[in-house]
Amino acid sequence: MTGIKIRNLSKIFMLKNKEVPVFDGMNLFVEKQSFVTIVGKSGCGKTTLLRILCGLEEKTGGEVLYMENGRECGKCPKMSIVFQEPRLMPWLTVKENMAFSLENEKDSGKVESTVNKYLKILGLDEFKDAYPSQISGGMAQRVALGRTLCYEPDVILMDEPLGALDAYNRKILQDELIHIFNSCKKTIVFVTHDIEEALYLGQRLIVIDDGEIMEDIDIKENYPRDIHSAKFSRLRGKAMHTIMDSKNKLAVAQ
Repeated sequence: MTGIKIRNLSKIFMLKNKEVPVFDGMNLFVEKQSFVTIVGKSGCGKTTLLRILCGLEEKTGGEVLYMENGRECGKCPKMSIVFQEPRLMPWLTVKENMAFSLENEKDSGKVESTVNKYLKILGLDEFKDAYPSQISGGMAQRVALGRTLCYEPDVILMDEPLGALDAYNRKILQDELIHIFNSCKKTIVFVTHDIEEALYLGQRLIVIDDGEIMEDIDIKENYPRDIHSAKFSRLRGKAMHTIMDSKNKLAVAQ
């Protein structure tokens, strides 16, 4: 067993002196070099989970353990997070934005080769000297992804990174992510509101509601995938039913 083990995770926010629980004893294992997608209604804790994993948010209780061959290794893997907005620095070129994640690297040759490698993988060679204001939204998100890849993390956390894109650019970047996953073998945890996107990308689909895992679906299908096949229609229906059922329960409780 190698990967990230979340055990009895709890998180409570304080709003107007009132405790608002997000997680209460969540357990989840993310296998190394796997592509896990997470869906759920707004406010269910998807983004909070990513923030806890990368250290941007403190957990209230429980443990986040890093496992190697079935044992806790104690060493946190290199992690990076990609947000919905590219968050590029407007005064830097495409190439400079991507190289920014390597600012502590002393070997200029390594910086150059690493950035050029991902410029090529992401099809950004021709735009390396352009500024963020001179490229499209889809291309800007590629640069943000390239910046993360240049850092060469073991784990990539993605918080609805394609949510603001049009359908055409979204499809291109979905296929780009699959290509990167197949070629670089990173561990990817990808949050989205789009069930079809989650099924198209992930090897495993997690449905979260009220801080609990309601469904954990193994997607045993090679890439590329036909999202309109009977199998995926059944999986989409299963995930949607879980989310809708949780919404109905909430309405009854209120």
